[in-house]
Amino acid sequence: MADTITGMRTEHTNLLKLLYVLQRQAEIFASGAKPAFDLMQDILDYLTNYFERVHHSKEEAMMSRLATLTSDAAQPVSRIRDEHEKISKLAHTLAGNLDNIIIGSDMTPRDTVVNMIMDFVNFNREHVRHEEQFVFPLAMQHLRESDWQEIEKSVPADDDPLFGEEVKSQYQNLYRSIVDAGSAGHA
Repeated sequence: MADTITGMRTEHTNLLKLLYVLQRQAEIFASGAKPAFDLMQDILDYLTNYFERVHHSKEEAMMSRLATLTSDAAQPVSRIRDEHEKISKLAHTLAGNLDNIIIGSDMTPRDTVVNMIMDFVNFNREHVRHEEQFVFPLAMQHLRESDWQEIEKSVPADDDPLFGEEVKSQYQNLYRSIVDAGSAGHA
């Protein structure tokens, strides 16, 4: 149990680092300067192609098991599932908008795009806070070691391409940005 929860908390910490980099790029864009659109795209790519598939799958498995063990989990589990769906939709929409801005086919006002990014960042931060404060304690209280083992077996065992043993080439630039943000004391 401790390893699974510790791993999910570490993944949340990594998510918060990514959200900080995304927020910084939104602030640059809001100031009228050109942000690093490639970093923003890499963040959304990582979130939709790895984080959503592995981290959210683990949480979904945890919540499915938790919902069978206690009625106290019904409302938090329902909320988290709805939020996972909303996060996925927001990420895909935002990624599409950024792609359109880059190729020049989107005339969405700058402040609208900045607001979309900040809504995404803030929604994710609140989502993490809720999971950490309400769902994880319920899971630690009700799930047994055998439940945790089943949860771990049910999710893809893919190595994290950004925060894992080896940073994949497509995420090298993003990784350097995260390290730079961390060395500045902001990640």
